[in-house]
Amino acid sequence: MLGGLTPPFHWRSACIFATILAVLALSKVPLAYGDNYIDKHTLQTSIGIGAMDFDYREFNAGKRLNREHGSLFSLAASANKTWGEHFVETHVAWFTNAVDYDGQTQNGATVNTTTEQNIVNGTALYGRYLQLSRSFHHAVVTGLGYRYWQRDILSTSTAQGVLEHYTWWYGQLGWRGVYQSTARIRWLAEAKLVRPFAAEINIDFRNGFDTTALKLRAENAMQLQLTLQFKLAKRWQLNVKGYYIAWDFGRSQEGTLRRNGVAIGTVFEPASETRSTGLTISSAYTF
Repeated sequence: MLGGLTPPFHWRSACIFATILAVLALSKVPLAYGDNYIDKHTLQTSIGIGAMDFDYREFNAGKRLNREHGSLFSLAASANKTWGEHFVETHVAWFTNAVDYDGQTQNGATVNTTTEQNIVNGTALYGRYLQLSRSFHHAVVTGLGYRYWQRDILSTSTAQGVLEHYTWWYGQLGWRGVYQSTARIRWLAEAKLVRPFAAEINIDFRNGFDTTALKLRAENAMQLQLTLQFKLAKRWQLNVKGYYIAWDFGRSQEGTLRRNGVAIGTVFEPASETRSTGLTISSAYTF
C-alpha cells in the first residue's frame, strides 16, 4: 500500500485560529442571566437518528488508489449540563452500512467490491457562553474525542479482502454561535479545528500474513455544523443538525510484514482523506 497527500491544514492556520478565539473570548462580557436565553442550571439529554454521505479516498503520490463512497446510517445520543455561562457536553454516535469500493490491487488490477463500515465516535466538550446581544451569544469550546473505525473490504473472485481497525484520539478547539430567532426557534453554528493523536491501524490480511499494527501520521482536521433547535413543549425540543467533517492522514511509516512470525517484507498505510456530510434528527428532554 502506497500513497502521498499534501495536508490541507497547517499549524500556522491553527495558531491564527486559536488567537482569534482568544481575542473574542477576552473582548466580550459573560452571558447575562437576566436575558433568560440560556437557563442558569439545566441538564438535557437527547437521542436521534441520522444519515451521512461517506467519501473516503487513498492516494499514491497524489494519484488516487481507491475510493469508498456511500451512505451510512447512525444512532446518536448526547447529554449536556449548563450552569451559568458554562457548559459541558458529551456526544456518542454509531455509523454503519455497506458502501461501494472502487480501487485496485497492489499490482494495478481493477477491483470493484463492497466495504462494510462501522464507526463509533465519542466526544466531551467544555465551553463558556459570552454575550454579543440579547438574541445572539457565542462560546469558545474545547474538547477531547475518540474514534473507532472498522473497515471490512470484502473479497472478490480475483482479490483477497482486508479487515482494518482504525483508532485515534483527537483534541478540539472551536467557536460556537447561538441565535434566538423566535421564542421557539434557536440556531446554533459551530466550527472546530481538530487534531488527531495516538492514531493507529490494525490490519488483518486474511491470507496467511500475520496481523500488523501501524502508526498513522495524523494531520489537522475540521468540523462544521449548523443546528436548528425547535421548542416543542416546556421540556421537549426537536434538533435538526447538519454537519461536515474532514479527516486527513499522511502516509504511515513502514512496518514489518510477517508470516508465522517470520519477516518477509514491509507494509505501510497510504495517505488518505475522508469527507463526510450528514444530517441528524434528535429529540431532547430538559430536566
